[in-house]
Amino acid sequence: MGSDGEADPRYPSQDFVIIRQPGSKRPRPPASSILKTIIHPSAQRRVQIIRRPDGLFSYDEEELVMAYLPELAETLKDYRTVWVPVKHDVSIFESSEAAENAARGAVAWLAEV
Repeated sequence: MGSDGEADPRYPSQDFVIIRQPGSKRPRPPASSILKTIIHPSAQRRVQIIRRPDGLFSYDEEELVMAYLPELAETLKDYRTVWVPVKHDVSIFESSEAAENAARGAVAWLAEV
């Protein structure tokens, strides 16, 4: 939606994200590892606890959305689902427990899980 609350006329639906390159992923340092994934009961959101290459920890909340490749957008078969970040900020913690506790304090739906 635009800033005035109206749907963006360039897109037929607001339930998708444009992906420029097939198989592209949110950049993460190559040595990062996912320690834990917590999935929302709807399976449409997840939080991942991440160990960074510097030995510190962080978390990402992601949402599963419909996406398409603009260069192939003539056919609906080019749609796919991809995980995209809900926020683009990064918080860094000393332990995985601290990262998970911060996620549980920041992500409302984690109280349901």
